[in-house]
Amino acid sequence: MKENFNFITNTDTLDLFIGSLLTIFTGIVIFSIQSMLKFIFNRKGKLNIYYKHVPSKIYNRPMDRSKETKYKYKTTVPLWVEFHNTKGIKQVIRNLNILAFYKNKKVDTFTQVNAHGANHTPIANNGSYSFIIEKNEIKKYDLYFVLISEEKIDELKVRYFDKNEEENIFSLIKFDNEMEIGYQVLDKEWHKLSK
Repeated sequence: MKENFNFITNTDTLDLFIGSLLTIFTGIVIFSIQSMLKFIFNRKGKLNIYYKHVPSKIYNRPMDRSKETKYKYKTTVPLWVEFHNTKGIKQVIRNLNILAFYKNKKVDTFTQVNAHGANHTPIANNGSYSFIIEKNEIKKYDLYFVLISEEKIDELKVRYFDKNEEENIFSLIKFDNEMEIGYQVLDKEWHKLSK
């Protein structure tokens, strides 16, 4: 019993014990701060999406609208898309597609073309229109969309869902009145998608 009391009253041993506790506590606090700062830093940055109107790999034609039947039109939209992820964490783009609008009302959804040719050569992300973009990465894809519809169109918008299942919609192109029949005369420069 006297030995236990001597252990507690011995200042060298007590100082060593308190110093050990302070070191452990300080280490935990520093690690927590470092983890929090890393979490915040990795989420800084943005996912930027750029597009360019190009002739399609399938038919070697630009965006166009043609008459299919008396009332139905076929609209094709070939695009190059680049994803620039400046965040420190990977980003998910799920189900990227084009929506047709008329007078600010959604009238139809395009079909994503997954493959072309006799060999069924895949388009987009090996036939998928969902993408995982790693941290600080740039990726480019060829995309091709088709719509057969009788609806009038005056605007096309791009829609995708992120990793939180949130819907993101951006304007792709707005026509003065409505989309005309024939090849669409479009700028061939890279543009950033914006709301």
